[in-house]
Amino acid sequence: MDWILLSHLKLPPSPKDDLKTTISIDMLDHYVRHVSRLCALLLLNTSLSLASPQQPLASSRSCPSLPDKVNTTYRRGDDNTPLAPSPLPPPHSLRDGPAIIRRLLALPPSASLRSIRNVTLQGDTFEPEGMVLLGPSRLVVSSAEYVTPTDKYAAGEWRNGTDRTPGAGFGHLQVFDLSDDGAMLADASISAAGAWEYHNGGIDYDGTRIVGVLGQRRPGSTGFVYAAELESLAVEGLVHFTGDHMGAVVVDAERERVLGMNWGARKGYAFGIGDRCEEKGAADVVVVENKSLFVDYQDCKFLGRVEGEKTTEDGLMLCSGVKTLGGRERYVLGGLALVSVESMDVVWEMPVTMESARGTRVTMNPFDVALVEDGLRVFWLPDQHESVLYEYDLA
Repeated sequence: MDWILLSHLKLPPSPKDDLKTTISIDMLDHYVRHVSRLCALLLLNTSLSLASPQQPLASSRSCPSLPDKVNTTYRRGDDNTPLAPSPLPPPHSLRDGPAIIRRLLALPPSASLRSIRNVTLQGDTFEPEGMVLLGPSRLVVSSAEYVTPTDKYAAGEWRNGTDRTPGAGFGHLQVFDLSDDGAMLADASISAAGAWEYHNGGIDYDGTRIVGVLGQRRPGSTGFVYAAELESLAVEGLVHFTGDHMGAVVVDAERERVLGMNWGARKGYAFGIGDRCEEKGAADVVVVENKSLFVDYQDCKFLGRVEGEKTTEDGLMLCSGVKTLGGRERYVLGGLALVSVESMDVVWEMPVTMESARGTRVTMNPFDVALVEDGLRVFWLPDQHESVLYEYDLA
């Protein structure tokens, strides 16, 4: 069965950044190269109680929260700078994912993390949510720009299945050059003005495209899975989900499945992605419970399957996240977890205690992993606006 799992995390507000110059990307070449993907157009249900009355119902892709054209600012003033390496690397599952799984499962209880380097990213990163490394020099970051904060309803009231106002903002995809001191190459605003689905969550990579989620910034709401072309950051909607907020996703490129979790990573929703033009609600899907109380997953990467391991049938994703403990004396616990994409059972996990220079747990929000000569390398991007990429070796 093909299916989707959808996920979200609770985030503080951040101020609006005023971009001075934008360049509209011509979508024609995108459609010519990928006409086979046009079946991924979304069918908006106009009777949806949580739909924004300001959302346009007509666009070239029938997506309520995607702009007709992505507005991209090229920070170097050069729109000919390649945003992705050529050739594109395979996804983890077809590259280093199985080896990463074996290394993780072989780690001793004394395993620890050693700092390798820190790279300060140039430009405003807003609230980073997910990231994908494309080789040693390119970093793609998904982020959310908050213009108006959400406000909880009085006395713990819930209205139409949610507990707060929608707020306002924009979803962004940004590309950085790690070979040039973290220079920002491009910043694309990928949500439509006035759309309630602007929270751009965790992302993954299928070998040709970034796969991510835009959702409302509140539980019990709506969202959709999108795919972004790396040449232009042009986006198209894949699946519209009306039963819950959508957050971080992972993609199984071999089986053409998208997977993820809901608010706090407490539940997964499973359904076929063949019905891409059909709107789905919570009543139409298989619900998978997350039985782990360790950490709430913030960003995940699909690693694939390993013969002879539990992952042969299920496949595994590596997730990074946090859990806030205590009352007045709050403590934020960080952690990594290797999780079955079918059952959400944890196969391996470890606590993470490192903090950023600002005191943020490094496992807050974006992460990725890579196989290096000496073992495993983990990448985190925990801070807002002026973000630093932290690299650690795990052994």
